[in-house]
Amino acid sequence: MPVKLSNETVQLMRTLYEDNAQIKYVAAVLEVSIPTVHAYRMAWRAGYNSPTEYTRNKLLARGFDSFATYQNYLAMQKGETKFSYDKRMARKRSKRKLNKAFSYSLKKVFESNGIKPTVLAREIGISQTTIASYIRGESIPSPDNFQKLRIALKLNYETIDDLL
Repeated sequence: MPVKLSNETVQLMRTLYEDNAQIKYVAAVLEVSIPTVHAYRMAWRAGYNSPTEYTRNKLLARGFDSFATYQNYLAMQKGETKFSYDKRMARKRSKRKLNKAFSYSLKKVFESNGIKPTVLAREIGISQTTIASYIRGESIPSPDNFQKLRIALKLNYETIDDLL
């Protein structure tokens, strides 16, 4: 799941894009990943406002009514079930730098504070499965869930990108 950027960050990225700034430069200045900058540039070149809008319309043009339908198609192409495809993709995501960093930080907080993930999940209204996927590094929290975690665990980060 992509990290949601603030409108201010997207607007600045757009300005830099229109000024033909290099992708690496934009990523460094805005403290976002190079793939994020690339995704926005691809969307803008195609006439869309965001990578999500671009992807949705690209999938619709290819005959898929949703991203889930597309994932089912990809799983079948690989001779996998949807379940095995999802597990494989989760393993792949868990190797990303941001996922690893967040997973490591979360594990350290749980160890040092003696907090149990199940208790935390109940306290902040996030499912235990979701917390477990953060701990395994299979996903990173949405901005809303990150703020809930940040407050409950007293993390020293304002955004998840601050981990890097």
